[in-house]
Amino acid sequence: MVSYSSWGVGTDLSVIPQAWRRAGTATRKPVWSRQDFWENFRTHPAVFVARVNFESVTGFLSGYDVAVSGNLLDGFREWLAAKLGFGRNLVWFALILKLVFPEGRPAEPWSQEDDQHAVNQLIKLLDEYFESRAGDPEAAGERRPSRPPS
Repeated sequence: MVSYSSWGVGTDLSVIPQAWRRAGTATRKPVWSRQDFWENFRTHPAVFVARVNFESVTGFLSGYDVAVSGNLLDGFREWLAAKLGFGRNLVWFALILKLVFPEGRPAEPWSQEDDQHAVNQLIKLLDEYFESRAGDPEAAGERRPSRPPS
């Protein structure tokens, strides 16, 4: 189904519903902190992804991390590589699979049990990582840029 707007030249913009307006701070939505987001995601992942499987969850978390300029997963890859003792050249979700399936990744397609196990372990590892950063002053707020903006 395709929907078209009837707005255009001559549209009376004074009849825009109030809910669509962006004026004033009273109508602005509060911004979630990283901790707020994580608590909501870890307890209700199905609100954020259509299917709660490893591929969807890692894809969503990667996208969210990009959207918040790396302020969610900053340092996670390095933490995972240190935990494994190798893998600094791998992406974080590949490192998760090395930890979750030490004997090797299951054959495709994954069983529902393997997929759920990978998601559960991912959430557990992220919880452990965030807990390890709890004392880090940068973990609670914005990440400082590594170089001044141009």
